[in-house]
Amino acid sequence: MRFLKLRDVIQMTGISKTTIYRLMDAGLFPAQYCIGEKIVRWKEEEVQAWMERQPMKKAV
Repeated sequence: MRFLKLRDVIQMTGISKTTIYRLMDAGLFPAQYCIGEKIVRWKEEEVQAWMERQPMKKAV
C-alpha cells in the first residue's frame, strides 16, 4: 500500500485541487486519511479504483 500526497493525486488524476475537494465533499472521490498531526494522504489503490470507474468518452 502506498499513500499519496495531494500533489501526487493531482498528477495521477489530472484534475485540480479544487475539483478533488469538491468531489470529496459530494462523496464522489476517495476520502483522505489522517496519518499524523496535520498530515493527510490518499490510498493509491482507492484513487486508482476511482479512476478506473470513471466513464470515458472520446474527444471529438
